[in-house]
Amino acid sequence: MFSYLRYLALSLFYPARRDFLKAGLGIASRHKRCARYWKPHLELSKQFISSALQNARPATVVILGAGRLLDVPISDLSEKTKQVVLVDWDPGVTLAWENARRTLEARGVTVATQQSDVTGRLTQWTKALDSLPVTSSASDARELLVSLVELPALETFPEGIRADLLISLNLLSQLGLYWEDRVRSRLGTLMSDDGIFSDSSLEKALQSTMRCLEEEHLSLLSNSEAETIVLLSDEWFHYYRQQQSEWRTDAALRTVFPPALANYSIIERDSWLWHLAPQWLEQLDYGEIHTVRALRYQKHSSSS
Repeated sequence: MFSYLRYLALSLFYPARRDFLKAGLGIASRHKRCARYWKPHLELSKQFISSALQNARPATVVILGAGRLLDVPISDLSEKTKQVVLVDWDPGVTLAWENARRTLEARGVTVATQQSDVTGRLTQWTKALDSLPVTSSASDARELLVSLVELPALETFPEGIRADLLISLNLLSQLGLYWEDRVRSRLGTLMSDDGIFSDSSLEKALQSTMRCLEEEHLSLLSNSEAETIVLLSDEWFHYYRQQQSEWRTDAALRTVFPPALANYSIIERDSWLWHLAPQWLEQLDYGEIHTVRALRYQKHSSSS
């Protein structure tokens, strides 16, 4: 009941971010229901970040997509860095951030927070989408989507902050999904019964904008000037049924993965399965497992 009332209250203050708020509360709720299934994934994420902290000893750590910090090793941050910057666009994360702030500041770590759209795109693209007349054809919608990628992205990196360690936390594969949900909900009359646009060129244009969000996020990482970058992302979505041996597997990303970041080399990598939701607990028909990839990049030295 408290979560629902909090959702209603925050929705009034942040109507343009209701989808982020709803998704964030959904993550918190799912974590409670599936805690023992999530535990291995969360621990492996923390271990990978802790390894980067141990090796980089960064003065400033910036976490993009910080969320509720379920997969962040707060104790290690308190011992191995001087400043932490938390970035997310979900207005429901403030309680988790304040708890972390108290722990970190008690150890002398400075904490800064920024609620922003790390794509620099969603607000402007959504405004353009909402300006499309409801009577528009699939061709009109396709032309709009094609034109969106030509709009200049807004600056999204925390102003005045130089990250020694920059972490993109389970964010890359999610950026396009928020945009996809907005597009499909607003252009629902152009979709077929299976939720896919009847016009294949419109569907292709949507996928192109989603790929644009992923590619620009990777460019943001490359251009950050951070000495070390940690990228954790879903790579594959698996859907299974307990009575069947064959699973359905969908790619989580539209870009080539693992990505090559300009001026960086991959120096550590890992991969594991995240049992997101077992069959019967949420869905009667299937369970969901994600393949997660963890990558640590090191910036090339100026002499190389």
